[in-house]
Parts: sequence; C-alpha cells; structure tokens
Amino acid sequence: MGQYPKHRVVFCYPDTIHLRLLAERFPEVAFAFHQELEPALADAAGCTAFISQGKLVTKAVAARLFAAPRLGWIQLGSAGTDQLEGVVPPPRIRMTRAGGVLDVVVAEHALGLVLALYRRIPDAVRIQAQGRWAVPAGRLETVEGKRATILGLGDIGRALATRLLAMGASVTGVRRSAAGMPGVTVRPPADLDAILPDTDILLGVLPGGAETRGIIGARALGLLPAHAILVNVGRGTSLDQAALAAALHGGRLAGAALDVAEPEPLPEGHPLFACPHLLLTAQVGGRDASQPARFARLVEANLARFIAGEPLLHQFA
Repeated sequence: MGQYPKHRVVFCYPDTIHLRLLAERFPEVAFAFHQELEPALADAAGCTAFISQGKLVTKAVAARLFAAPRLGWIQLGSAGTDQLEGVVPPPRIRMTRAGGVLDVVVAEHALGLVLALYRRIPDAVRIQAQGRWAVPAGRLETVEGKRATILGLGDIGRALATRLLAMGASVTGVRRSAAGMPGVTVRPPADLDAILPDTDILLGVLPGGAETRGIIGARALGLLPAHAILVNVGRGTSLDQAALAAALHGGRLAGAALDVAEPEPLPEGHPLFACPHLLLTAQVGGRDASQPARFARLVEANLARFIAGEPLLHQFA
C-alpha cells in the first residue's frame, strides 16, 4: 500500500459528530478533518477523496486539487456548482454536488418569505416593536389561487412547486429542459415575456453563471403586474438589484424578499437596505439543524459507491 492507505478522505468542512461517525462505518478508510482551506489542501496530496464546503472550491482550488495524484473524487457541500462553470476535471476525478441535501429547507424558506410578504409579517413586527396593537396597512393575501412562476425547476424548484401546489397555487416552471412535473406547466426561458404579465408570485431558484446573470432585470420586472411579489433564493447574480430597487421605490412591485444578494455580505449603506416592502435574509435558506445529518448521509452513500467503483450520486463533472 506504500505511504498511504488505499483510501484517504480529507474534509474541509465544519466538524460535526455526523461526519466523525463515518470512521466507524468505514474503518478501512483514513479520515482527516480540517476547518480551514489551506491546511486541508496541504493535507490533500495523498488523498483519494476531498470533501468541502462548496463555496471554498473555486476554479483555482480545483486546479490545485486536480494535481493530487491519487485524487478520484471531490464532493461539494453545496447544491450549486456555478463557481466551477467550465471546469473539466481529469478523467480519473469525479465531482459531485450536495443534491437532495438543501431541497426541503430552501423550498420552505422561500415559501416562508412568500407568506411573510402576503401576511405583512415585517410590518406586524415593526408595529409590535412600537408597543401597538394594530392591523398592518395594505392588502393581506393568501397563496391559494395565485399564479406562481418558478425560474429554475431543479431539485429545489420542484420541492417548492410541490408546496405551492399543496397550498392551492397554480405553478409554471421555467427551465431549459422539457422534463415535466405533475401539476406544473413547464415552459422554456424564451416564453418568459409571455408568462410574466400573468404572474402573481415570481420565484428565483436559478443557479449562477453567464446564462442566468441579470435575467430578472428591468424588462422582466416591468412585465410583472404591480400586485406581484418577487422572492429570490437562487443566486444574487440572477437579479438586477438596481432595477428591483427602482421598481419598489416606484410602486411598480408589491414587495420582494431576497435570501441572496450580490455581493454578499451587502455592505453597510447599500441601497437595498432602504427599499420599501423588501425583506432581506442573509442566505439562511439552506440552514437548519438537520442539514449536517443529511449531508453526512449523502457522503456516506457516495463514499460507499466510490470504494465499490460504482456511479456516484449527483455527479456533475
């Protein structure tokens, strides 16, 4: 076996008991756990697998990992892979994403943002802070009967569509692929101009990248009816934030909620902080107490497949 065991897995990921338990499940595998990127990369020279928070694996980091002679698998802790757009690993290396880990929590967060806007929860919180018992000004709405358009009908988009359908909304999904989903009308991006005027709730669940950058811009926002709301939980780059601010200040949009922005974190004094009818959450959509356990289950399943030489789950490169 030489200097290294047959399988050695290096983690650059927040330490959890769930990941530590993998050592009991795979006693034949050597594990190394790191919190910081540089020590993990320094330790990766002899590893066969590298598991990391997705945001840390940039194109430059991937190039360094590709030079590790024994590496055969890179697992990201994120569902999105846009930071690696155009990256082609050597044939011996497979790259996987955290598909299925974030679907439910991000979908629930997006739905929570819709409900917060429709039920005017931010206004109610402000009224409470003032020590008053009062009904928020403006219309209170329900999801039932609304026409929702989801930009991006991947894992998270489908989870969101399921929940909107259960609440009585009609759902249109916009995606490049024609793959359908029961109860959802699927249309291509070329139809967006025709869809938006009949949209009550526009939901962005898009990945980043050149194709989606600025897709929710001044034109798209201008096509929405004035009573519509926007929720974005995909990537901040898909939204023209200046156009959104103009629409909100001009009363051309009823409200918006963003869990993502460009840049992140938003700097102090950013114009979005002063927008009316805007709810901001600091990319907490993918966070919940059960996420570490779900990610560990995915790593366990893929590690077993990797050792056995089988296809990996959620491989993207």
